[in-house]
Amino acid sequence: MNPWPLLREAYRLADTEDLGYDASVMVVRCKAAGLDPRVYRGIIGAASSLLWWDLPPYPAYASDKDLVDAITDLENLIVSLLAQIERLDQRIAAAHARNNMADEAFLQRRAVLNAAQDVINVAYKRICYALNRLMAAPTDLGSTYAAAYRLIRSGGALPYQSSWLTGALPDHT
Repeated sequence: MNPWPLLREAYRLADTEDLGYDASVMVVRCKAAGLDPRVYRGIIGAASSLLWWDLPPYPAYASDKDLVDAITDLENLIVSLLAQIERLDQRIAAAHARNNMADEAFLQRRAVLNAAQDVINVAYKRICYALNRLMAAPTDLGSTYAAAYRLIRSGGALPYQSSWLTGALPDHT
């Protein structure tokens, strides 16, 4: 039994650079929309946990639906990654069970399997944290809607067609 492919797979699954990029883009787009950072703190937490990217400005989300869709898409990717990590965890456990000869090679295989287990344990916790923060985002965004209602009650007005995330008028050209 060669444990090295399991260790390589563990490192591959622990690499959340692409997910971190997606989450960081979401943060930049929320900022461009003028949202209070407290409103999208769940997205900030997810980006920080996955891998924060220092990005140039991106355009704001065209609508709140686009933002919620982006959150849902990222959640789905993270859930899929967690399932892959869980399957790898089972394969590592099975490899440990098959690694039963007490010789020098046994000790080396066990060390590699333990390293793979350590990699996915840390990654799993970090990715679960990102998912939990992302799942809190809709509740955090709800406070934005509450702020709009407070604005109206105090005599203020929302921008044209309630496009208050961006405040932009629709282009009818």
